[in-house]
Amino acid sequence: MNWGYRIAFVYGGFVLFMLTLVAFASMQKDMHLVAPDYYKQEIEYQGQIDKMQNVKNLAGQLVWNYDQAQGIVQVSLPNVLESGKVVLFRPSDAHQDLKMNLQHSQEGNVAIPIQKLGSGLWVLKLSWSAEGKPYYVERKMIIGKDRSVVWK
Repeated sequence: MNWGYRIAFVYGGFVLFMLTLVAFASMQKDMHLVAPDYYKQEIEYQGQIDKMQNVKNLAGQLVWNYDQAQGIVQVSLPNVLESGKVVLFRPSDAHQDLKMNLQHSQEGNVAIPIQKLGSGLWVLKLSWSAEGKPYYVERKMIIGKDRSVVWK
């Protein structure tokens, strides 16, 4: 066998290998971005930056507490909550993400139940409006197997 056949054999093997990789990649069923409308969210991100700046400009600070007995994260807001929502984002599995609306509160306290969440990393995304201004904050938490919470 001369060199021509060997080069053709190696080249053919490489092409076959690449076609196999493309076929396996195209058959993958669970392909998802962080969000279905990721690109739209990226374009509108300046609004998120403005909301985060509003949180920094608050007169008081947000206070985060975890009640392990009840499985509730309590957030004390320095102003009166008019409306809002919370997203419990699971970076490792988008199917486990949870979204909840927040209830109107005169005290500015928000209770977020997390007893049904699996252990691991979660990102708590809290957005609300108060006194006509929008606010947004993210907080990472790691839920342990013993249901303890470590804030990041």
